[in-house]
Amino acid sequence: MKYEEFIAALCQKIREVTKGWNGTSIEFRTTPQNNGRTLDLLVVSKQGKKMNGTYELSFHTQELYEALAFDKMDLKHILRIVESKLRQAGEVGKISPLEVADDYEQIRSHLIIRPINYVKHMET
Repeated sequence: MKYEEFIAALCQKIREVTKGWNGTSIEFRTTPQNNGRTLDLLVVSKQGKKMNGTYELSFHTQELYEALAFDKMDLKHILRIVESKLRQAGEVGKISPLEVADDYEQIRSHLIIRPINYVKHMET
């Protein structure tokens, strides 16, 4: 498998997993390093809600491709890893109770409330 085909397979898997996620983009970045080499990254960005900002998950494509090329991992295993990481990242973007702090009904299950006089109300 050529490197370009490998990148295309990764992008396809990312599109499958992130289908239905709002504000998600995939970008291939090549970053120069101090040693004169470049670092290839496949970056998945997900726009969070009000206070969460943007989350980015990067996959070091050269490293993954080398694992495939030198028979350390097969393509299915690499795609399972990518899918697992994306699903974990998807959990991060879910609404935090702090984002709706002005709506008591939505956050009340997240609050810890104790009576002012704990000893007096201990039996109730």
